[in-house]
Amino acid sequence: MHELGVTTEIVEQVSDRLATVAPPGARVAAVRLEIGRLSGYTAESVRSCFELAAAGTPLEGARLDVTEPPGHGRCRGCGQDVEVPDALASCPHCGGVDLAVQDGQRLRVLAVELAQVGPGHSAPSA
Repeated sequence: MHELGVTTEIVEQVSDRLATVAPPGARVAAVRLEIGRLSGYTAESVRSCFELAAAGTPLEGARLDVTEPPGHGRCRGCGQDVEVPDALASCPHCGGVDLAVQDGQRLRVLAVELAQVGPGHSAPSA
């Protein structure tokens, strides 16, 4: 399952960044990801791997919020902008299959929310 590898990499990158910008002992409350529907990863699989990958790190117990933008592209046959729901999509206007995908392939960290560090205080976002 390649989702475990990419989820582990996300946890490592956030942990490394946290170590450089947050106070010692800071914990992550939430991670917000964008997983495009054409990225090759499924949000459900990444969610199922997140708890395992985060165990023993500052992300352990963090909430994982995922947005799943659809794919978008342009049909090279008729020039129309189209939604691309999957890799085998065809143009709904002309039926052509030569689509230039322009969006929906990214997997990226959008935001990291740090847990509160004390009563009435919160740590800055990383």
